[in-house]
Amino acid sequence: MNILKVGRLIDGTGREPLLDMGVVVENGRISAIVPWGETAVNANVIDLSDATLLPGFIDTHLHLSFDPTSYHYYHPDESNETRILRTVGHAQAMLRVGVTTACDCGSLNEVIFPVRDAINAGVITGPRILASGAAITPPGGHGYVFGKLVGEQDDIKQAVREQVAAGADLIKVMVTEGGSENPLNCHYHQAQVTAVVEESHRLGRRVAVHCHAADGVRYSVNAGVDRIEHCSFMVPGGYQVDPIVAQQIVEKGIYICPTNVVGYRMAEQGDAAMKARMAWRDGFNTVMREMLAFGAQFAASSDAGVIGIHADDYMLIPELMVSELGMSPMAAIVAGTQTAAACLGLEAEIGTIAVGKQADLLAVTGDPLVDVAALRHTRLVMRAGEMVFKG
Repeated sequence: MNILKVGRLIDGTGREPLLDMGVVVENGRISAIVPWGETAVNANVIDLSDATLLPGFIDTHLHLSFDPTSYHYYHPDESNETRILRTVGHAQAMLRVGVTTACDCGSLNEVIFPVRDAINAGVITGPRILASGAAITPPGGHGYVFGKLVGEQDDIKQAVREQVAAGADLIKVMVTEGGSENPLNCHYHQAQVTAVVEESHRLGRRVAVHCHAADGVRYSVNAGVDRIEHCSFMVPGGYQVDPIVAQQIVEKGIYICPTNVVGYRMAEQGDAAMKARMAWRDGFNTVMREMLAFGAQFAASSDAGVIGIHADDYMLIPELMVSELGMSPMAAIVAGTQTAAACLGLEAEIGTIAVGKQADLLAVTGDPLVDVAALRHTRLVMRAGEMVFKG
């Protein structure tokens, strides 16, 4: 049994912090949260009286097998063994900065599922991983090199069944092309998106859809997807939020995984093509601020693995949510904890500091409600009650 003596506790719900608390961890779970003076002393005490304790953070969208140092983040000539080793390295790097759960939204089945399973079996240390495996996309479509290829005349429900049989925790669908391609083009239309959702839900899997074009967002909302990645609402000539669709997103409880780090990092790359991303970023941020005003639920998501975004860059997400989207530090923290857990269907186990939940915990020096950058000052990381980092 460990008792964490905590100076400040932010539980992930959005409630005001608690001061001078004791958090008791037994058998990988939180067994008590009480004022420090009420804790038992016959246990190992971890003194964090000058630190802030938070739930372990959750990245709802990344690609652990990708190489973020290259424009060609997926190398077709690599062996799967090399990809697996990179995946493990990235998973462990993000764990060290306090990301205790990750949702991989597009990697080869043969790469991501074995890493997930090895972590679950205790063979290697790493964050809890949920994984879609190969994303459903048409031949030549966005992400086709690591995708589950489904053409216009193919049985898209069969592709869902095959992914579930292979081990997918969720189904990822490239409804539109990518931001560096023709993002206004939809790969799939209403009937196909609806078919994916129907079959996935029948099999107990959530659906994450990659969407830039406003038409793709509309198809996805009509179909009842669980989450929309990017959700750019792109139209010819720019960006335009459809207020009816936006309201449906809120009413249906569809999560937005904004991956708002992408434009920021790509705009830093320096060449003319990447500089053009500055305009993309400004338009995208305007859309995200509008969606927040509608009341949409944002789940923190990095898209780590694409150019310039490393697995341990996670804390840039809350910083940009505050500086570019106008969220409060507390709202940004909730987006990466409670809301992210609910987006993954794991809210009963993780996402908040509460009795009975798994002891996924992060301690940082300083007060992130005063300066959100304090989240970078890692003191301790605990994953299911196991100490995985102590600074």
